[in-house]
Amino acid sequence: MSKQLYMYALPTDIERIIAHLSGKLNVAMIRSTSPRPEPNWTDSPIRRDSLLTSPQSTSVDCCLVPGGSARLKFKNYAHQSVWHLTDDSEFISLSGCDFDGKVLVRGRFYCQTDTLEGEEIIPKSLDFVRWADRVFDLAKKNLKRSRELDAYVGADALAWEKEGGRFASLALPGQKIIFAVPRRNKTALPPASGRG
Repeated sequence: MSKQLYMYALPTDIERIIAHLSGKLNVAMIRSTSPRPEPNWTDSPIRRDSLLTSPQSTSVDCCLVPGGSARLKFKNYAHQSVWHLTDDSEFISLSGCDFDGKVLVRGRFYCQTDTLEGEEIIPKSLDFVRWADRVFDLAKKNLKRSRELDAYVGADALAWEKEGGRFASLALPGQKIIFAVPRRNKTALPPASGRG
């Protein structure tokens, strides 16, 4: 099984969330790859590269782990000079939120709470699953739920969007950006027709 939370968050929103999580839950950050089979610690989730083509674009890419007690494994693939964090490791992936000042692409928190070994589903440790639940709960408290976007939105992202910024559901290299289209409220009544 897995847990995920879609979000629209500016770099300032992300930094605020990380500071809150670090203060409350001893969250540490690592990269998903490392030059050695050991954690590649980082101080910031923000990267100076992005799927968006503008030179000032940023994105978010890191893994959140419980500080001091993370169960992590790494694998090296042939012909690659880096080690990759394996799916059976205990971490929450934080990715996306590509931002160039005009467009903000949806990002997400994601984690697997179990892993498949052969034909057997192996649950991750109960301590990790409880920790992950608390991380997701605290992250949600730092964001506002948008039913129309089916995602959570940071306060700064919301203010930026009201000033003309655009949310995007997806951006892929060499492809057109797919802008977010708010879902209509299905319980709303249709507008009244003119009476004649």
